Amino acid sequence: MLVLRLSVGLIFTYHGSMKLFGAGGVEGFATVLVELGVKSPSINAWIVALTEFLGGLALMFGVYARWAALPLIFIMLVAILTVTGSNGFNIGNKGFEYNFILIAALSAIFLTRSEKWHIKQ
Repeated sequence: MLVLRLSVGLIFTYHGSMKLFGAGGVEGFATVLVELGVKSPSINAWIVALTEFLGGLALMFGVYARWAALPLIFIMLVAILTVTGSNGFNIGNKGFEYNFILIAALSAIFLTRSEKWHIKQ
């Protein structure tokens, strides 16, 4: 579970940091949300960026990892419903395969109550 938390946490921390600090920042991400027809794009851009960044850190450090997984699952479900779902499953067709595997990994983290740095033996 440690490897899973570190891997998934890194993915979300990276994507959240790109939304917060990357080219365009949160305003650039809000522009994408406008194009998708999301209501209150500026507020939602901040919510998603901070949730991904802080949730990813929580997963990596095992601090409330179980509870950090829930809003991240929600974000991935919204991504499927607004962006990738209409393209089918296959990631090669810009489908929701990537979002699906992240939901599965986050669900495993939530269900196992994995919140420690060490590996239980």
